[in-house]
Amino acid sequence: SKKFYSFQLAEGLRNLGAEVLLYGPKWGGLQTLKEDQRILKVWSPLTYIIDIPRRAIKDRVNIVHIQFEIPTFHLIGSLLLPLLLLILKMTRKKVVVTIHGPIFPRNNISRYLKIILPNFPLPLLSMVGILIPSLYLLVDRLSDGIIVHARVFKRWLTEFGLRKIYVIYHGIDDGEIIDNDGEKDVILCLGTIAPRKGVHTFLHSISLIKDELKRRKIKAIIAGPLPSTLGDGEYLRKLFESYRDIKDVVDIKGFLLDDELKELLKRTKIMCSSYPVSICASGILAVAISKNIPIIVTNTLYFKEILGEDYPLMVQPDDSHNLSNCIYAIINGAVDLQKVYEKFSFLRKRFAWSCVAQQHLKLYLSLLLSGNSKSHF
Repeated sequence: SKKFYSFQLAEGLRNLGAEVLLYGPKWGGLQTLKEDQRILKVWSPLTYIIDIPRRAIKDRVNIVHIQFEIPTFHLIGSLLLPLLLLILKMTRKKVVVTIHGPIFPRNNISRYLKIILPNFPLPLLSMVGILIPSLYLLVDRLSDGIIVHARVFKRWLTEFGLRKIYVIYHGIDDGEIIDNDGEKDVILCLGTIAPRKGVHTFLHSISLIKDELKRRKIKAIIAGPLPSTLGDGEYLRKLFESYRDIKDVVDIKGFLLDDELKELLKRTKIMCSSYPVSICASGILAVAISKNIPIIVTNTLYFKEILGEDYPLMVQPDDSHNLSNCIYAIINGAVDLQKVYEKFSFLRKRFAWSCVAQQHLKLYLSLLLSGNSKSHF
């Protein structure tokens, strides 16, 4: 998708006059962008520690900004990140790392891991609980700065001893608001079909109001890629078993292309983000706000920080009855959504990509100190 985070940020920086090279993966994840010359297919998950420095030296960049999340690099590839940072440090490059997640509070890391990886083997889960904080600590020591998308994530990382942390919120596209009029017959759960997304809670909530959805001819749609984490196969098996009883009101579509998603969003009345815990920023929330689609979220520290504690569509985590009641109230017109639209309008301005890009550029220039502001980033 041309709407992924790095692409949006790069475009925002270019609009400010910065010269940006976007290093993408070699594999087919960017197949839809193969004709876009602004995206260079440079690295692979297991060879990126060589691929990126080699290309950065060739392109004579002064600062390298790595968008990092463990699901993208996988666990083994992620453990190589400190080695990449060390090599870049030896080449005298300034390095910024955005940690997209997962991020945990120190005193609750075991509970969070069990929630998001319920079928993961326990010995491996304990090992992950040690490896991830250790990895982030090394990133902090070897990089020039770490970016996170909320103050709560900065607070959690400082609990592990990290020091070079900057908060820059997730950008929001403010150019394509969807008209609230027209036929709206979809309740959308968007994102990877995994425990950390709370898809099971969403399905159960739909089962509680399936008769009302049938009466109003409203369909619940789950759209997103399947997970690849060890143990998630059991989660999917149980999920699809529960789906059989409500398949007349639920459709599981899997991964969608840009045009398919665009058409689906035009029909969407409500989006749902039923995360049991928040371990990263929510790109789905950014989509909902950008399109002006009401979204039900869970009462977690991240959502409260972004939307405020007075946000009217906030439900308790893992509470399918609370979620179903909220959905029922919205589709029956019992919720005044004006406050939601006013909140979204404010957030589209506050977190517009132009503002987010300015904050990044300010950080880059402060790290470069006396460097040339026209250098590649």
